[in-house]
Amino acid sequence: MNIRACFVLFAIAVLAAFGASSCEKSGTEAARENTDLTSQKILSIDDDDFLTKAEKAEITQTTLSSVALDKSDNEDVRQFARRVITNYERALADLRGLMKAKNKADSSAGIEDLRLEAMNRLQGLSGSAFDHEFVSLMAAEQQETLATFNSAAETAADPDIRNYANGVLRLLREDFDSAVALEKKIDAKNGR
Repeated sequence: MNIRACFVLFAIAVLAAFGASSCEKSGTEAARENTDLTSQKILSIDDDDFLTKAEKAEITQTTLSSVALDKSDNEDVRQFARRVITNYERALADLRGLMKAKNKADSSAGIEDLRLEAMNRLQGLSGSAFDHEFVSLMAAEQQETLATFNSAAETAADPDIRNYANGVLRLLREDFDSAVALEKKIDAKNGR
């Protein structure tokens, strides 16, 4: 019986060894799976949050600028609004390409609500009151956006996101400086 028990244990060990070796993947298969994981472009929570905030900021500012083009009679305001739209249309197209490359979910469902919210912020205003409120809103929006982009340019885990943030920062700084200067000019003109 002792020999029989040894034989049974030996048979079980051989079957277990065979089963374990047949479950292992070849080195090539394992390497292919690891490559698939890295090519999925998994985003950190902060990088994902940045992409969402950047899209919202760019849509809000282009919408506010579109309203200014329709309602303002001040040529300085209209020129500023045109520049913001031109700058952000390209930046937004680049952002959407980046979001697609990073498998970020499409957020087009909330875009119309965001546009309506931005338009409502200027509802019922006209003349110098409209110009003042538009420029004031833009300066505040751009100041917040600058902080968001500065942070992403310095700390984003994904190098593509850092590059995007760095690339847009120059335009944001120029637009912010223009908004602040325009706000001062409008306030001086209106005795504020």
